[in-house]
Amino acid sequence: MVPLPARSQHRDMTTGRPGGSRSAEHAGIRKAGAIMTQDGLWVSYSGTARGLLAIVLLAAAGVAVYVRQVRLDHLAKAQPAHPITMVTGTAAIVLFLLVFAATQDDLRGRLSSGVIAALAAPWIFEVPFDLVIMTRTYPAVPPDPALYRALFFAPLILVGLTTLALLSVRATIRLSRPAFCCLALMLLVFAAWAALAGFGYPSAAVPFVMNVVSKILAFVTGLSLFFPEWFTPWRRNQPDRGIERDPGPSELHAHAA
Repeated sequence: MVPLPARSQHRDMTTGRPGGSRSAEHAGIRKAGAIMTQDGLWVSYSGTARGLLAIVLLAAAGVAVYVRQVRLDHLAKAQPAHPITMVTGTAAIVLFLLVFAATQDDLRGRLSSGVIAALAAPWIFEVPFDLVIMTRTYPAVPPDPALYRALFFAPLILVGLTTLALLSVRATIRLSRPAFCCLALMLLVFAAWAALAGFGYPSAAVPFVMNVVSKILAFVTGLSLFFPEWFTPWRRNQPDRGIERDPGPSELHAHAA
């Protein structure tokens, strides 16, 4: 009787354990305590990353179509650098440094808080601002100005809302009274801008001042989301309304007596 050949043993290249060979394309990859199956040469987007990627690509597509039509109609003109750009950049840097320095966390947490604050704060101004001016942009792009405005502004506003949603990543963000008051002040400046100058382009003195003040208030609103206690120093030793807190030892003793 001819003995059967011994079954050859193979080691799985991903786990190092004996067993049948598996292709690297379907190997299980352990990541963050979970098994993720890899098909092909890269890992697909999932969860929030999938939505963010779709929004960014949608915005890029809309802007590409808009720019192409503007160039075809010879409407694009080089614009000089505007002082508002310097105000925005300076405010973003200052906000990043403040949040980074004051956040009580490790280096990674402080860095992510500062970056999220610097990215989200400009959109506190930009989203309502774009909603106000989107129907007033000039020159109109033929043959359908409304369509090309939608192609440009709809993805832009969607990117802004998505960037603002990044604020929910940080557990320290609080929708407090100072944040709502700062946002209300910014919108009041918008109202004054509309009443005094018809929300005109910031080339004259009044629109320029209104633009700068409202943009600074947007960054102050962003700061108040991270550190609302900075805006109410007289309430630092008082409990937040509507939030239960554990009684201290002295309160427990008084209650027992």
